[in-house]
Amino acid sequence: MLGWKHWLAAWACCGMLLYPAGSLVIGAEPAAAEANPTAVSAESPQPAAALELMFIPAGATAAAIFHPQPLLTGPNAEWMPVEVITASGMQQFGVDPVQIREAVFLFFPPDAARPMPAFGVIVRFSQPYSAAALLAKLPNPQEAEADGKKIYALPGPDHLCLSLPDERTILLAAGPATLGQMLAAKDADSPLIKLLKVIDCSATYTAIASLDAMRDLIDQGLAHAPPLPPPLADFLKAPKLTSAAFFRLDLAHEAQINLTLRALDEPSAAELLKLVQQGLAMGRQVALGQMMAAQRGGNDAVQQAGLKYTTRIVNRMFDLVQPVQAGRDVKVSLHFDSNVAVVGVLIGLLLPAVQSAREAARRMQSANNLKQIGLAMFTHETVFGQFPPRAIFDKDGKPLLSWRVKILPYLDEQALFDEFHLDEAWDSPHNKPLLAKMPPVYRNPNRPVDTKTNYLLPVGTGAVFEGKTGRKIAEITDGTSNTILLVEANEDQAVEWTKPDDLEVNLEKPLAGLGQLRPNGFYAVFCDGSVHMLRNDVSPAVLKALFTIAGGEPIDPGSF
Repeated sequence: MLGWKHWLAAWACCGMLLYPAGSLVIGAEPAAAEANPTAVSAESPQPAAALELMFIPAGATAAAIFHPQPLLTGPNAEWMPVEVITASGMQQFGVDPVQIREAVFLFFPPDAARPMPAFGVIVRFSQPYSAAALLAKLPNPQEAEADGKKIYALPGPDHLCLSLPDERTILLAAGPATLGQMLAAKDADSPLIKLLKVIDCSATYTAIASLDAMRDLIDQGLAHAPPLPPPLADFLKAPKLTSAAFFRLDLAHEAQINLTLRALDEPSAAELLKLVQQGLAMGRQVALGQMMAAQRGGNDAVQQAGLKYTTRIVNRMFDLVQPVQAGRDVKVSLHFDSNVAVVGVLIGLLLPAVQSAREAARRMQSANNLKQIGLAMFTHETVFGQFPPRAIFDKDGKPLLSWRVKILPYLDEQALFDEFHLDEAWDSPHNKPLLAKMPPVYRNPNRPVDTKTNYLLPVGTGAVFEGKTGRKIAEITDGTSNTILLVEANEDQAVEWTKPDDLEVNLEKPLAGLGQLRPNGFYAVFCDGSVHMLRNDVSPAVLKALFTIAGGEPIDPGSF
């Protein structure tokens, strides 16, 4: 399910395709820069309408402001999938995203009350929304209280909380403490708020970060940063030289992007300018080098022509970048005539890389989840001398709760474990509400956010999990490195995480229920604690041998 952040990012990307001609500028607008070289300045108030500061607390150190309506209601709106956005928003959230007048994203660094970074979102609508329709679409919201006001806690790893302060405003935050700070914010004062009061935030997208407000966090991060090779070590100076950063993207009339880095003083700005120039030079080398490496060994004429084209475009773009210093400000400028074809080609070149990076991140997260679950099962084996049984059974042998509940204490979830009635079924009146508290480790990043998991045990004759008791490691005579303990199953195999239901292995068709969640294969935890990606073309005979504990089959590690 798409979230607010995904929708807003999609609209911003679509908006870039609406302007067949125009000036794309990174840095100050040319006319404004000539009249006032420090136009984007906290010392120089802008004539645009001031940003509404209600619900922005002093603890926020960075903000991103998005105004989607000019894209969706302007002269080029006919190119936008407005009907699709409205229908999908009403179907999934009960509100019309096209009516969003302004969305403000806030970043909160860690502090004494909040050990991890957090975020908050203020969504303001141009028309009243239906609170009842919105609440009806939320996944099992739990009423709570923050700063004396009613809020709604949502299930999921981010501990999201929602507030509906009025009929045109929605507040969303990671955790009730952050949401409480937003609800209590009135006439707050901070380095970020001082910037928000004077910087023009009326563009399609504006981002502002006060590095001064994050100075302690930055210093701590730099102090613990690993040593970098000489070409990169110089860039560690940049945060120390920078007071604030402003980014502005305006798509309402012509495509304009403005980026300004404000240094601590003019000498710092001069040093920062050199770092920016050095970074651009390195960026050119890296971009060209990656393209050459990707095409190495290719003799296809079209492939080689594509390399020449992308090389020309990359060189042209870097040639046009002109970083300049204006007092304390360092501005990076890029001017070129854009059109739909060029933007489309560039997006086409970048999209596969972006998709590949996203899938790589999901793979890494899923492998880490499986590693933690596997370690919890091994901790159980150490404590009890055997792996957990596939379910918690009653005295008559009826399965009540999943093994995933049994190992909660070894996933640092003792408090959640203590909430369960272990002598009742998973869907009893007491136990069923606990579905909403599913630990993040059971949530596969390739699945929708709900209360189901597809991290399953392979259950069947001869497998590690058979019958009503857990196996001892000594029973795995095929070797722990040759036996599967846990798998990442297909989406259609996902089960409620507390339900005693897993993957029934068919040794005649061992790939059934596996290999369709992600490209190329599926993850499995082995009985030695290792996590491996098994290819979709793995031999059924090999997979059958991996599912059984005492088949005596010789297995080549390279065969899977």
